[in-house]
Amino acid sequence: MAKTIVWFSDNGKRICAEIACQDGKQRVLRAKDEEGKEIEISFIEEKAIASAKRINRYGYPDPQPQEDGSDENGWVQ
Repeated sequence: MAKTIVWFSDNGKRICAEIACQDGKQRVLRAKDEEGKEIEISFIEEKAIASAKRINRYGYPDPQPQEDGSDENGWVQ
C-alpha cells in the first residue's frame, strides 16, 4: 500500500493528511491540523485526495523520517 502525506489549506487552516492507495482507490488514513489536533476524516477527505492528485502530478518527494522515527509531520511510521 503506497502512502502519501499532503498539506493543504481548508477554510484558512493548514491540514496534514496521510493518504493510502489500495485497489485503485485513495483513502485518507488520518489527518491533523498544524497545531497537531486530529481532524475527522470525513470532513476533509475530498480536498485531501484532490491535493494528493495535484502533488503527484508534479512529483514532490515523500517526507523523510526524522531521528526519533517519526516523519516530518510528527507521525511515527
